[in-house]
Amino acid sequence: MRASEPSLVMRRLRAGDLPALTHHLLTLAPEDRRLRFCGIVSDELIRRHCDNIDWQRKILIGCFVDGRLCGVAEMAPLADAPGTAEVALTVDHDLQGQGIGSELLRRVIVLARNRFMHTLHMVCLPENMKMRRVAQKNGAKLSIHGTEAAGRIKAPWPSYLTLAEESLSESLDLVRTAFDTVSHQPARHH
Repeated sequence: MRASEPSLVMRRLRAGDLPALTHHLLTLAPEDRRLRFCGIVSDELIRRHCDNIDWQRKILIGCFVDGRLCGVAEMAPLADAPGTAEVALTVDHDLQGQGIGSELLRRVIVLARNRFMHTLHMVCLPENMKMRRVAQKNGAKLSIHGTEAAGRIKAPWPSYLTLAEESLSESLDLVRTAFDTVSHQPARHH
């Protein structure tokens, strides 16, 4: 008998996902936390980062495995450079190397295109080879300057396919959310 496959869901995060996001970032392996934030950061700094997310401006996509948030792509439009955004990724250590980071970034690129973002910037430490590979796999041009590796992804204009993909994804998210809400309610006895 074969063990059941884990349930994997990727969807856009909302403000109600803040506790799961905070938990995900706080429980990253120490090295993964250092690589994500380009240095050693305290729990307090991570909590502040999460509490200060502007959910109207930023776009976050999460990967849930068996209901647990285990990967996040964050896209923040840059206020001083219209049409550009900064992107950051995290994936739990035990799930790295399975394509989750690449798929999260691909989905963020779709959303960026649909918002007429023509350039996405990714910054990481030069030794973050996994992030560099994920960025290159998604078309990033990389350059290393001192203690920083910078990736730039040029996003083309939206297409009917990118608009349809986002629309379908958002619709499925609504259905999943409604189903999860109903399935987690206590049974009514008549």
